[in-house]
Amino acid sequence: MIKAPDVTLIYVLFAFIVSYAILKRFLFRPLSAILDERQALEESAARVHAKSLEEMARAVAEAEAALAAARREGLRLREELR
Repeated sequence: MIKAPDVTLIYVLFAFIVSYAILKRFLFRPLSAILDERQALEESAARVHAKSLEEMARAVAEAEAALAAARREGLRLREELR
């Protein structure tokens, strides 16, 4: 014969559903918001880092060009003085 389900099964299911609802409301949503904010900050920092690297590369290229021009000028002056 098929027996009726035990009442404790219903209590356990009810407790599980209530626990899940409480955890979702007070733990999962705030935690998800924190993780989303952290990801946005990380992406923002990555963009700033990439921009800084580009600016640094541009500044290094300008400094190398200025140094090369100064060397050429120094060599030209040296040749003039001979």
